Amino acid sequence: MRNKDLSFEDINLEEDLGLDTEDTNVVSDVIKCIGEQIEIENSKSAILNPERVKSLLMTYQILTRITKGVKAKVTYTMNKPYVSMGVVSVDGKELTFSSPKLFRVAAKLASNFNVYPKANGTVHMDFTFHNLTIPLE
Repeated sequence: MRNKDLSFEDINLEEDLGLDTEDTNVVSDVIKCIGEQIEIENSKSAILNPERVKSLLMTYQILTRITKGVKAKVTYTMNKPYVSMGVVSVDGKELTFSSPKLFRVAAKLASNFNVYPKANGTVHMDFTFHNLTIPLE
């Protein structure tokens, strides 16, 4: 079974993580509560926040431009894992950027920036964007 196919129900907290019954109940309750909050948040009516969407798309364009000629894959997704979030990702074996200044602009536009090595020898970068939507109250 691949990790992305693994669900919470597939994990035996007591056996796999060495938790006792009380710890297992606490973890289960917390996860259930978080899931309920996500469902409530995602069910609210919302409109796009044009400034944040523009920032995400600008970051995508900047990263596409400064990785030209490099074997890097630049992608973006919106409304995942939450309706109000999006991410621009860069993957490659060796990542070099033609303009450190533009890279800095891309990182500043994002709410959060992460970079980490992957087991297959590539590097992965995420430029995360929060508040892509504005809830209607």
